[in-house]
Amino acid sequence: MIILACLAMALVLWLGVSAPGPLSSLDISIGTITALILLFQRFFVRIVSLCNEWQTVQAALFGLERIFQVLALPAEETAPASQRSAYDQRGSFIEMRRCHSDI
Repeated sequence: MIILACLAMALVLWLGVSAPGPLSSLDISIGTITALILLFQRFFVRIVSLCNEWQTVQAALFGLERIFQVLALPAEETAPASQRSAYDQRGSFIEMRRCHSDI
């Protein structure tokens, strides 16, 4: 998109500066050419901003699609409570040990 903006500005400069060009009969001043360049810059900034917003929307839609895919997965089956071990029923156990030695 930046290349397109640069090409448009180069075209405006070329048409405005070239003496035997198609716009030579219009008597365009340097101020008019500068105003056209600024107009093109603002125009392309808006287009780039719009493209960035659309990219954000597409990323959000992709994330939603992935969430729905995960939610559509079948649930894992767990063993009934009678078949679980006593360790599983009371929860996990964390044993604290001294991991360093005093030197």
